[in-house]
Amino acid sequence: MAKTKGTDVVALRKLFAGVGEEKLDAFREKLAPELFSVFENIIHTSWTPIQEQTDIYEAAARVLFPGDPERMHTLGKAMAARSYSTVYKLFLRIPTIQFVLSRVAIMWRSYHDKGEATVEGFENNQGIFIVRKYPDLPRKMRVVIGGHLEILLELTGAKNIKILVRDNDPDAWHWDCLWE
Repeated sequence: MAKTKGTDVVALRKLFAGVGEEKLDAFREKLAPELFSVFENIIHTSWTPIQEQTDIYEAAARVLFPGDPERMHTLGKAMAARSYSTVYKLFLRIPTIQFVLSRVAIMWRSYHDKGEATVEGFENNQGIFIVRKYPDLPRKMRVVIGGHLEILLELTGAKNIKILVRDNDPDAWHWDCLWE
């Protein structure tokens, strides 16, 4: 099974630290004890199965964003916003969107042990982020990744961002990115 780094779970812990014990207790109740242990103990550099993290994110999204039909995307945005420090925020204002997303594609393998990421057509306020050779990347995780992409675009100065996760080709997952 594919694995991913614990960076976002650490960001998720920070999110829960700011919302109170009641929400944390509700989250704990939604997870099997071994998954809650992963949530409590994971560090940035830990590798865990992608499905475990997806299950953790789904439970968290249900607790943190109840009633939000886009809760997995919203969770991705919230974790990304927690993950990028002030230094990143300042740095990301300088280069072009294409440059930033091309670097994200290069860094893909630092955070995922499977798949090859590329970017295509980043011009005229649109582009496509693509991950190939990862047909079993869970749909809910793809939506979380879309939330990350939205925050990255926002940090570069893009406005009115839309991320469309295309599910029609498991050989090449697409995130269509549009902005002003």
